[in-house]
Amino acid sequence: MSYYVRPDGLHEVSRRINGRRVVFHGRSDAEINRKIKEYKVKEAKGLTFREVAEAWKAKAYKKLSPTTQYGYDAALKRVRESFNAAYVKTITPEDVDDELTLMGERGYAKKTVRAQLLVYNLVFKFAMLKGYITVNPCAAVSVDPDLPENKRDAASIADENAIKAAREKYLLPYFILMTGLRRGEAVALQWRDIDFDRGYIYVTKSAYAVGNVTYFKEPKTKAGIRIVPLPEQLKEVLKPKNPDKFVFSIDGGKSPLKMSTVQRHMEAFRKATGVSCCLHQLRHSYVTFLFENNISEKDRLAIAGHSTISTSFDYTHVRDPRLKMVSEKINEALKNDEKLHSKP
Repeated sequence: MSYYVRPDGLHEVSRRINGRRVVFHGRSDAEINRKIKEYKVKEAKGLTFREVAEAWKAKAYKKLSPTTQYGYDAALKRVRESFNAAYVKTITPEDVDDELTLMGERGYAKKTVRAQLLVYNLVFKFAMLKGYITVNPCAAVSVDPDLPENKRDAASIADENAIKAAREKYLLPYFILMTGLRRGEAVALQWRDIDFDRGYIYVTKSAYAVGNVTYFKEPKTKAGIRIVPLPEQLKEVLKPKNPDKFVFSIDGGKSPLKMSTVQRHMEAFRKATGVSCCLHQLRHSYVTFLFENNISEKDRLAIAGHSTISTSFDYTHVRDPRLKMVSEKINEALKNDEKLHSKP
């Protein structure tokens, strides 16, 4: 049987395979027959996980922020070669569970393993929508609850004191310690966002980097758009400039600090002062300070830009001075209780 030969000389034939009509082209009937055979073999095996993941990225990333894309890319880079090369039809819940178990054995924290499972789940859901598989193997898999949380702690009292002592030379860490702003929120600040008369900082945007280029977006949640108190101690070291200029800059305020520059400055700061904490730990310190000074839960949420109480609790740490005070209160309460119940 000979196939149709088009005016341009290519041979062409249409075949229905697995309910779909597929058109094959070739320079000869023999080449078309080979392509039909190869197609049927590939259809039987299906696509590999890597192929499906790439197709999912091409579609899903159009709707995602660069920061979310960065997190998903990190998860996809962690996928082992053997899992990437496996045909998606053949991957079982046990295979997914083995991948997560191996991550736990390699020391990854629960949050990282949970993010990995999320990405697997999204890829397999995409495979189901495309008809590559009929069952999502992630549906039967969960993250080991005994994995370590690896949560960040607040900065130490010693680190906080060193930051306060170096505030004239290293303003950014001191600014975050005194306001609790996220790094991107602080970098995005312009002088127009600081109301010196009323003592407020208006947080309306956040900076993020793609490569070495800085962009701006609204904070990660609606709660992130907020007003933060401007402490008098911080006001003392700020020198207001043109409202349109950026507070943290190396070119006179025309453009904000690049995230890579922030990282280099922090490395120099740690080396000069012996401080070991990161900028995000200073945000933990700020929320902990609010807790230690009896600022209400509602006010802590509003000032820190947290959308849930549970998140605020994760940022709140009970440090030695607070623990000592609580211990003294408990001892005093127990003494009073003992006196009360010892009366005849």
